Amino acid sequence: MPPLCSPSRPRQAYRLALFIWAAAPLFGVAHADGLLCPSDPRSGLGPFARETKPTIDAGLDTDSDQVTAQVGANGNTVLHLQGNVIARQGDREVRSNDAQYDRATGALSAMGSVTYQDPIVQLSGSDGKYSPTAGAQARSAQFELRQRYGHGTAKLLDLTPKGILNLQGVTFTTCRMTDQSWQLRARTLTLDTNTQVGTGRDARIELEGVPILYLPWVSFPLSGDRKSGFLFPSAGNSSTSGAELEIPYYWNIAPNEDLTFSPMYYSRRGVDLAGDTRFLTDTQSGELQWHYLPDDQLFGHDRSLVTFDDVAQLPDNLRVTVNASNVSDPQYFEDFGTGPETTSTAFLQRLLEITYRDENWNVGGEAEQYQPVGVQLPVDYLPDQYRPYALAPRLWADGDFGWGPSQLFRYGFESQLVDFTRAVGITGWRLDLMPTAGFDYENPGYYIRSSADWRYTQYELDNVLPGTNRSPSRSLPITSIDTGLKFDRLLGANGDRTLTLEPRMLYLYVPYRNQDQLPLFDTALPDLNTVELFRTDRYVGDDRISDADQVTTGVTSRLLNTDSGQQYLTATLGQAYYIETPRVQLPGENLEDQEKSDLVGDFVVSAYQNWNVDLNLDWNPTASQEERTFVQLQYKPEAESVINVAYRYQRDVVLSSALATQGEVPVGLGTPSLSYAEGQSLNQTEVSTAWPIARNWHLLARWVYDLDAHEGLDRLLGFEYRSCCWRVRLLARRYLVNGTGQQDTAFMFQLQLSGLAGVGPATDAFLGTAIRGYSPPTLSR
Repeated sequence: MPPLCSPSRPRQAYRLALFIWAAAPLFGVAHADGLLCPSDPRSGLGPFARETKPTIDAGLDTDSDQVTAQVGANGNTVLHLQGNVIARQGDREVRSNDAQYDRATGALSAMGSVTYQDPIVQLSGSDGKYSPTAGAQARSAQFELRQRYGHGTAKLLDLTPKGILNLQGVTFTTCRMTDQSWQLRARTLTLDTNTQVGTGRDARIELEGVPILYLPWVSFPLSGDRKSGFLFPSAGNSSTSGAELEIPYYWNIAPNEDLTFSPMYYSRRGVDLAGDTRFLTDTQSGELQWHYLPDDQLFGHDRSLVTFDDVAQLPDNLRVTVNASNVSDPQYFEDFGTGPETTSTAFLQRLLEITYRDENWNVGGEAEQYQPVGVQLPVDYLPDQYRPYALAPRLWADGDFGWGPSQLFRYGFESQLVDFTRAVGITGWRLDLMPTAGFDYENPGYYIRSSADWRYTQYELDNVLPGTNRSPSRSLPITSIDTGLKFDRLLGANGDRTLTLEPRMLYLYVPYRNQDQLPLFDTALPDLNTVELFRTDRYVGDDRISDADQVTTGVTSRLLNTDSGQQYLTATLGQAYYIETPRVQLPGENLEDQEKSDLVGDFVVSAYQNWNVDLNLDWNPTASQEERTFVQLQYKPEAESVINVAYRYQRDVVLSSALATQGEVPVGLGTPSLSYAEGQSLNQTEVSTAWPIARNWHLLARWVYDLDAHEGLDRLLGFEYRSCCWRVRLLARRYLVNGTGQQDTAFMFQLQLSGLAGVGPATDAFLGTAIRGYSPPTLSR
């Protein structure tokens, strides 16, 4: 959906009668980028460059090679203009080789070939007439719109003095002059250049000479303004819901408000009364989306999904944010999700947040709650540690200050107070305070950062076991020194490349504190990578702080373009060495007698001769085995041509409480992670491509395969035919919808005519996500 108040990307629609719907601009904006075909010759209809000679009449400026005065039948003086006749009135201009001009009435009659142009349209025809009071008329006219690309013909043309163009026997297309692949034919067409609205009657659309859509009445905008009306219907089919038909209506309420009502008919379920409304002001933006399907015939109950997002910028650096969603039942995303990425949704967030930020302060409060919806893990059977807590409220106040030359010395604090609530298990309040002090010195060749912190955490708990401390606490110091160097040298005959070597070392000391008596509200062990390796706590969340007496080392090397700074290659390796093995552990975690952490590495090649490579590795040296591996290879010689090959492996997938409360779980190549039980490995490959296979023909495909289960998780195959001004897509897809192995099959068909939007579901956004690096081109003509 385009932004509100954006004339460069307007929201436009057709309004059609007799239950025939169409949408988007009839006369589409021609984009300068993404051209698919060379520019057309304009067949003499282009702008004129001839200088204006002195006028001989104050009402109508005329110019010609020869002028003869004669008396007309009514006694008026008539000028007979011959040879290169030009008549101008304001920004309107008429040209011919033979014309008669009545000075008394201001009427101009052109014999033979005649051309006319104004800021909206330019045309050529035969035996034209023009006067300031009656307007212009022509027969057998060819016309071209000047503000939006499009051209056509009309048997009769009439232009009123008020700027209303009436056409009869009309053909119109946005294709090149030499390519008439599709045309719109109408009995009458009216273009009102004042209201910027066009209206056609008894119209039909022909593709390669074959009628494909009849439009008894159609209204469309001539400018870039949004316009209320019905949008093109979208049709599809799935093996679960049956045939699908969506008929949306767009209401342009105001320049900063709109509403789209999108009822969707499912042959096996009923009608989903869906909609989306948006608003935008100088200080606030919001969007409300809803789906309501009364009495789902397959499910037996009403189904619904409501989502509301709003951000309000208040005075004095205050901001209010609302993100709220509600779904009727846990199976909703299984039945109506568009693919594994959606059907694996585990929790829906509900958040109200108020914040204040300035250069030194970050103060705020929020209420946050999650609705469990993952049918793959029914909430009644989730272990306690996987059930998300509501944070009602969570309050925080952070301060960051500098002192000395270049703010060398830093000091401040972080503080947080949270009330964790849920229906089962331990609940209660947690207060976390951390004053901090240190210094930060950096120059082009090296940096040194040192920090000394004190962490204090206090709990007030409910629903604890008898004899358990209801008010446990923890306090400990945290000290760290982080330093790094940067070496670089020029490469190439002209020094056009730069190679860097950037070693880094972090020393971290945190004394051991027994934390077994503390609850686990929001703490988890994240995947280890080159970023997490240099954090001062190996956990996320505040319920556990790992003890540490360790040195973390890493090295990064980059190959850059010396002038632009573009990175061609980046390689990073890192590992932590334990002077003492950490003793704080989460349930199921095992760190006994470890002398060092896993070895992690990243290797990225960017845009090297159309190749992109991304490699992430987590190697366990103690067990001599890989823990995580992600490899992606991409070949992209052109914007519309790409091949992706990817592999992901993760040993012992763990569903952590912190990830669960965020509505996320570890995922593999965009497939539903909830299909993996805790402790099971994830082992998948993916191949996807968008590739030209013949003239104007493209192959679209994606295949995600589980190597352990020996089954496909997402399979997509499609073909696209694309010419200068139209294209057609046919897609077939079968994908996993839940953790029990159930799969759905869907078929999608889309026909798009340049300037006439499309018939069928909008698949551009879906393909751009499913096939990495693929950018479906925009039809420009």
